[in-house]
Amino acid sequence: GDFIRVNNITFSYSVNKMFCKKLHIDNMDVAVSMRKILTFTNYSGQDPEIPQDSSDPFWFGTDKARTPVPQAYTFSIAIGF
Repeated sequence: GDFIRVNNITFSYSVNKMFCKKLHIDNMDVAVSMRKILTFTNYSGQDPEIPQDSSDPFWFGTDKARTPVPQAYTFSIAIGF
């Protein structure tokens, strides 16, 4: 099926140097990453991104009700001393 998917988004922020000095560190970066968070489609199945099955010559267009790829969220902090 036709679809548009937002695959990867990352928001990153470098913390102010004055705040870092109060914490007795040189620098700090905070980030949030999100993967496969939005899919826009009229497809009625589980997941419009159907992987290829090369062992079956009639694989095209058959999703076999596979579970869709999960959304992933990651939060990270990088601290320099």
